[in-house]
Amino acid sequence: MDNHEEEKKPAVAQSRAEGVNSNEELAAMKRDADRYRWLRKQHWNESGMGVVAHPKSAVKLGYDCPSLDRLDAQIDAIMQIDAMKAANVKVRGCALLRRNLPPIKLTPD
Repeated sequence: MDNHEEEKKPAVAQSRAEGVNSNEELAAMKRDADRYRWLRKQHWNESGMGVVAHPKSAVKLGYDCPSLDRLDAQIDAIMQIDAMKAANVKVRGCALLRRNLPPIKLTPD
């Protein structure tokens, strides 16, 4: 084993100690990655959610620009709707997308 490999072992152990500490953290990281991948696939004219460059000049007063937990909740809700539509389940109303409402449970017809 060379010196580089020996130096690497403590660094790996330290990163593990400082990094993901539980299955909960790992699951949260996976949810974040899934949201990001989903958001990247959205097209401005086909989706209820999108990313805007230069928001101060592009977004007008009265537009909804969720961030942090609200953004996560809205992306989760739209992803649920997309999954249900893909499974040919009718989705009634858009209560999931109203402001400040947590995602509701969706049930098949």
